Amino acid sequence: MTSCAEPGPGGVVVAAVRERSPAARAGLRSGDRIVAINGARLRDVIDFHFHAGLARLRLSVERGERTRRAVLRRTGPDLGLELEAPRPGDIDTCSNKCVFCFIHQLPRGMRKSLYVKDDDFRLSFLHGNYITLTDLDDAELARIEEQRLSPLYVSVHATDPDLRHRLLGQPRMRREILPVMERLAKAGIVMHAQIVLVPDWNAEQANDLLAKRMVHEPAMPPRHVRRDRTDPAHNFLQLRRGELFDQRRIVRQQRHQHRGAPTLATRGKRTVIND
Repeated sequence: MTSCAEPGPGGVVVAAVRERSPAARAGLRSGDRIVAINGARLRDVIDFHFHAGLARLRLSVERGERTRRAVLRRTGPDLGLELEAPRPGDIDTCSNKCVFCFIHQLPRGMRKSLYVKDDDFRLSFLHGNYITLTDLDDAELARIEEQRLSPLYVSVHATDPDLRHRLLGQPRMRREILPVMERLAKAGIVMHAQIVLVPDWNAEQANDLLAKRMVHEPAMPPRHVRRDRTDPAHNFLQLRRGELFDQRRIVRQQRHQHRGAPTLATRGKRTVIND
């Protein structure tokens, strides 16, 4: 089950049921919408997994215009059902306009799913997608803490608030990233961080993050060079491709000096980077 969809009416939709499985014995069918487990309302597949760990599951199932009850008795880790894949409208999208945004640089005419700018903590937890943490409200942060959605994958780019705000295209929502990461770390949430190395913008920040072992992934340069002279990033995007890869090589060499996969965690009142 790989969906993170949160259908409009709530719950999760069954895509397929395997024969002679616990789900089949419970009477579930393709197209059923499971809206609650043991009385707990479901928003998405994460809620489904969070509440589906017991041996006996009382399901509220919508089929057509009727709601029925079903009892699913778990006989092992596999329930024998597959949930529908997410639709673009079900995914929390990114409101940033990063100066290096790879989605904006895609050519036209490709499949529509490639143009979805996701910034969804559920996709980060389920699939390792990187998120900026800029649009998370207190309720979403509390949910991450309550359900211990760890690890998450975070696009840091810079820790200086003004620099990061400019790198993200000066979005309407302005938020400092370190307080959010510290809050999640205190709740035991492991975070893997990455940066996009933008010459003349965040090279010093990249070195600082590497030295503090806050970056898990090597910094990477913009993938394409735009030719739009109205773009605010025009100056650095005109650098030769060889220069960009030279900077990436330098950052990788620095990264090799700090082996291991660093994570943000807490010890007492201190926020530290663990191996």
